[in-house]
Amino acid sequence: MRKSFLFCFFIVLLSIIFVLRAEVLESFKVDVPLRVYDKDKFVTGLTRNDLVVYENSQEVKVESLCLIKKAKIKRSEGVMEIPPFTSRNFILIFQATEYTSKIADNIEFVFNQILLPGDRLILVTPEKPYHFSPQTLEKYTKDQLIDSIKKTLKRDISMLGASYESIVKAMRRIIKFLPDELGDKENIKQYLIQYKQLLGDLNTLRKINEPYLLELSDALKQVKGQSHIFLFYQQEFRPIPDYQTINDLSRTQDYKLDDLADLDVFELDKSIESINVKKMQEVFADVAVTFHFIYIKKSQGRLPRLIWIEHSVDMFNTFSKLARETGGIVETTSKPDVAFQRGAGTAENYYLITYGSPNQTRDGSFRNIEIKLKDKAYKVIHRKGYFAK
Repeated sequence: MRKSFLFCFFIVLLSIIFVLRAEVLESFKVDVPLRVYDKDKFVTGLTRNDLVVYENSQEVKVESLCLIKKAKIKRSEGVMEIPPFTSRNFILIFQATEYTSKIADNIEFVFNQILLPGDRLILVTPEKPYHFSPQTLEKYTKDQLIDSIKKTLKRDISMLGASYESIVKAMRRIIKFLPDELGDKENIKQYLIQYKQLLGDLNTLRKINEPYLLELSDALKQVKGQSHIFLFYQQEFRPIPDYQTINDLSRTQDYKLDDLADLDVFELDKSIESINVKKMQEVFADVAVTFHFIYIKKSQGRLPRLIWIEHSVDMFNTFSKLARETGGIVETTSKPDVAFQRGAGTAENYYLITYGSPNQTRDGSFRNIEIKLKDKAYKVIHRKGYFAK
């Protein structure tokens, strides 16, 4: 009798465990924002049957699909346990040293054409971030917000610009004196040391680095909805001596061959790619971020005894890769307002699909997501994966 009771109790216990495990399995859902384009036109007629979805190369079943336009669900199919949160987060980051009317036009466009009730705005200037919650955006009029943000942006960009110009002016002063010191090895060496220090100071003016982006992604985990980051990066230049002066320095009788390494500060690209693109791609994919990169062209006038070289090649290469990997736009332009309008259009329409992960272990690993279309040659853009936490 006792054995029979224990056996029945064991069977019931196993049943409870299997039920609980099934509930845990069912609860581990993955949401994937999806954009599909026929050339530049968003495709609106897709269904679950048009999609083939893989997680870590294993095919999974799409349980639900929603078509979302301007933060409203226009069509849905399948079973949705929880209605999707459709409000959006817009993060505008400005790394610029010169405030222009084209930059100001972006602020007006955000408030007049993009933001909807429930959306959140984060403005990141060269000085600090400014957060505008949905409640804050509703508290003030559009004109009040536009005017305030324009003034703040102009002030903060001008502060960075003043620091940038001070460093560049000191570099130009060194370059001006170099030709007069060709016979004095020690003086030349001191000038090159000073220039190298100024080069380091120039790099410290860059606020958009890997620690900052990681901190931003952590903050975005705390808010609901899709996030769209727009980085406005103004082209950077620095002065170096003209080629005749560099040749004269390298041929100076008292300047030995072993000392020529000091001249590497005048190489065309001494900046270093300091952001791990693959790592940032995974981090942004985890929080469903679309990263857009708008590279603002800037011109420099001619001056005697020096030439201007681009100092932001590393930033262009890094952020271009990151934007392409997250489905964002990459634009090199003197009209950032036009580029911004094109990028903002990607936030208007998208699908949201949901599937159950075939691996229910929350081991913290990054799991790759791949989505293909059956028999359709369209461009497919989606988050590349997520961390199973």
